[in-house]
Amino acid sequence: MSTGTRSPELVYWLPLEEAIRRFAVSREELTSAARTGDLDVRAKVIGGDVVASVSSRDLTARYGPPRPASSAPPRRQTPAAAPETEAELARVHGRLVAAQDRARILDLDRARLHGALETAERLERGLQRYADRLEERIEDTRERYEQRLQQAEGVRLQLARVVGRMESEMGRMQQRIDELETERLAALPAADPAPKRRRFWPFS
Repeated sequence: MSTGTRSPELVYWLPLEEAIRRFAVSREELTSAARTGDLDVRAKVIGGDVVASVSSRDLTARYGPPRPASSAPPRRQTPAAAPETEAELARVHGRLVAAQDRARILDLDRARLHGALETAERLERGLQRYADRLEERIEDTRERYEQRLQQAEGVRLQLARVVGRMESEMGRMQQRIDELETERLAALPAADPAPKRRRFWPFS
């Protein structure tokens, strides 16, 4: 059952003259507030005339609660119709509608840009992970290469030591061969011509 009070969520659209009487404001004040966007205005054509209506929610927020219809002052002696004011309100309403359309377009563009930004961020994170894995593989390869180099250097040193020992042993063997050759020659008769000395080790 209705309690007789209107829900604050409901919005009523008051004709311009009704808004002037119920909220005790001038036509110029309403026009200025509508032009700055402080009042939501709707305009429609009735019988060939442009009729503007104002949001009750914006009027209440700006000027306070309206006067009851019974206590509202009588209609002031103003022209029944003010075409220039109604036309101005209609133009303001058109600009507000166009601004709302542009705002929706901008919201769509912002949503698309946000989605593109999220996609770019995902790609960047994927590329960063790939770069990290590649860097780890490069570091692992470098460590293995250094280990192989160290192993090769160890083998080279071992071979150098082996070659050194072989050369030393060959030197001692050549020296022993020379000594044996000298002793053999010394044991030969003196009349015999000394045979030509042979070198046992070919590269000594």
